[in-house]
Amino acid sequence: MVALARVDAWFLINCCSETYHFVENCTSYMLEPYLDEIISKLLRCLQKGKQLLKQWALSALAAIAKSSQVSRVLQNSYALPKFCDDESKRGI
Repeated sequence: MVALARVDAWFLINCCSETYHFVENCTSYMLEPYLDEIISKLLRCLQKGKQLLKQWALSALAAIAKSSQVSRVLQNSYALPKFCDDESKRGI
């Protein structure tokens, strides 16, 4: 997940996509040591420009929530209401 700090948009999209697929096949205890960092980087991806990046980041967050880590996602998702409000103003 350190790779998510890179700037290249397609690289970030692939990272979010692979995170989604990885989380889909993980148990919650496998994710636990890395969860805070993964969630914070996915939330940062939600704040970046491209719609495809945002879609994969949100899908990965949903997969984490589905893998019984709902409370952790909600604790770290304080940025989501502001993000959603900003997007609705831009018409996306």
